Amino acid sequence: MRRRIQCSIVGETMVGKTTLLKSYVTCKPPEIYSPTIYDNIKGSVVLGKKKYKVNLVDTAGQHEYSNLCTATYKKSRVIILCYSVIDRQSFDRIKTFWIPELRKNLGKRVPIVLTATHTDLRNDKYIKRCIEVVSSSEGKQLADSFGAKALIKERVGILS
Repeated sequence: MRRRIQCSIVGETMVGKTTLLKSYVTCKPPEIYSPTIYDNIKGSVVLGKKKYKVNLVDTAGQHEYSNLCTATYKKSRVIILCYSVIDRQSFDRIKTFWIPELRKNLGKRVPIVLTATHTDLRNDKYIKRCIEVVSSSEGKQLADSFGAKALIKERVGILS
């Protein structure tokens, strides 16, 4: 039996949501940045012995499109909530905007997977000199604080 799951990816603008999805599907990052308002990528995943059809919905990070985002993630069975480790504001907005927003609209019925992006830049000398990066322990603490079902920070243990 095939099951269909809609999964929405949300977070602030330019945290790497589209890159994450396109890299997952094509196994390579997109060559150019193009802002997303809405995109739907279809795929399939096998978990255990069950095969699932997955709709991966890429949403806009710009708050002027929040009504579209809300309508989209209300239909989702899983939320991938992204922040960039080199953008502390995107991390802070998880606590101050995204978790309250998701809980208000979805309650606790939909699992949230907290996902750190740009982790490859965490140890870059230039970045470390200029920016206070978000540490792994901060990400774990945040995930624990709202009961995230998982914290993903690199492509380890991810099905493709």
